[in-house]
Amino acid sequence: MSRLKRLQVLFSVCCLFYTFTLGADEMSSTAMSLEQKVGQLFMVHTHGTVAGEEARVLIEDLHVGGVIYYNWSNQLDSPEQVAELSASLQKMAQVRLLIATDQEGGLVSRLSKGGFTQFPGNMALAAAGSSSLCEDVACAMGEEMEACGVNMDLAPVADVNCEPTNPVIGVRSFGDDVRKVTGCALSMLKGFSQGGVIPVLKHFPGYGDVKVDPHYGLPKLDKSRQELDRVELYPFRALCRDADVIMTAHILVPALDPKNCATVSYPIVTGLLRNEMGFKGVIITDSMVMQGVIDACDGDVDSACLRAFEAGSDIILLGGKDLQRQQSELTLSDISRIIKLFQQRVKEGAISMERLDASVNRILALKKKIPAPSNFPFFPHQEESRRVAQNAITALRCGDLDLKDRTVCLIAPKNCTAAAKHNGVFYDEAALSETSRAELLKKAQEKDAVVVLTYNAWKNPGQQALLREIAALKKPCAVIALRDPYDVNVVPEPIPVLATYSTLSVFLEAALEVLYGRAEPKGECPVKIPEFNHFQK
Repeated sequence: MSRLKRLQVLFSVCCLFYTFTLGADEMSSTAMSLEQKVGQLFMVHTHGTVAGEEARVLIEDLHVGGVIYYNWSNQLDSPEQVAELSASLQKMAQVRLLIATDQEGGLVSRLSKGGFTQFPGNMALAAAGSSSLCEDVACAMGEEMEACGVNMDLAPVADVNCEPTNPVIGVRSFGDDVRKVTGCALSMLKGFSQGGVIPVLKHFPGYGDVKVDPHYGLPKLDKSRQELDRVELYPFRALCRDADVIMTAHILVPALDPKNCATVSYPIVTGLLRNEMGFKGVIITDSMVMQGVIDACDGDVDSACLRAFEAGSDIILLGGKDLQRQQSELTLSDISRIIKLFQQRVKEGAISMERLDASVNRILALKKKIPAPSNFPFFPHQEESRRVAQNAITALRCGDLDLKDRTVCLIAPKNCTAAAKHNGVFYDEAALSETSRAELLKKAQEKDAVVVLTYNAWKNPGQQALLREIAALKKPCAVIALRDPYDVNVVPEPIPVLATYSTLSVFLEAALEVLYGRAEPKGECPVKIPEFNHFQK
């Protein structure tokens, strides 16, 4: 049986599950037990390439309303495997599941192996400068997810990346211009919906101007309310009527709430987002196992979940790993304890039935918007990625360089595997030693010209030293910044610098086309480039 035929069969079966399973459109909160209602509040991960006993307990016994996919827990190695996993999970559900993953494109792409298209990230899309291209890419991503039973995408990112050293957002953002971020995010919202998935606008009120990664600690954003309104809050205020779901951020914003992390802040979640901005849809937390929110709640994840619900969130995301604590994750026992704690609080009256029903009804209304499985076969969308690459390549520093008829030494970080096609020589982007640099210089001396691919060179002394040593060779040279465009500040003059915002093969090919004179750089950098001393503070 062919690959496409297997997918068609799988989703014919999945359609039958929807026919014979009680879906959200047939059920209201009034027809649900307390246990079913509470379960709807939780999105969890489960282990395995298909649904097993752990999934059965989560779905049939604890009645969870959603499942999130990760590569480490579900493999996600082909469209066929993901489709089978989705079908097996939905078969267990009495109320259809929200099945979600983080498919932003670029750095955060869970579905990228075995036939899935490798899509560009947000900064590359913004550099390409076309709202229709953003919409087309999001639609293509949605179609691939929908074909595999994934009905919710935790994207797009609407954080405005004001801080160049930002450890959590960076090229995941559309840039530092609030109007461009808002316009691109709106196009992505439309595209995902057209592609058949529910998009999630994130991360409210915004991680774009922080220097702490919330996976490892609690970021703090010290800005006035006026500054927040002009920047961080602008996209969410503009788009909250276009979004069905918004995700909260684990961040302390004293101007909005001097004491509480945003995720557990009633003034921020209910007061600002729900009441002042008028958001009517579903509010979902970021993962509740991230260290930022755990630290904010004295290390107690149970308390953090309760406080997030009391603050106004509808869905509590329990999926993922605590990266700070040796990548530990919540066990089935942990999840059961938390869900039963919520049940007990309702029985005691600490959580009112009215409050519970409000969230459950919003979740069920959202599930009614999930399209019925299309039964269309899966097909990849490489052309969309290629179009972005051809329009995103940006000349950060112009210069004369003719590689035609020259032998070229291509020096690349190990994470850019596409360079192997061009006989690239590789280095460890995080730890480039003096010995490794000497070996690379020897290779460079053997060729007529040198092209260096950098990856976060602005914060890597080894890469900076390599660039100075290459420049001293006085050979024709160019640099391609594969991730942050800020690398231009550490490249010696007058070496020309291109930005790709991505390590994907189509972006490297597009950049080389420019260097060989067969194409023009068409992209526009979506962020302002600060002076190098900004990074030394």
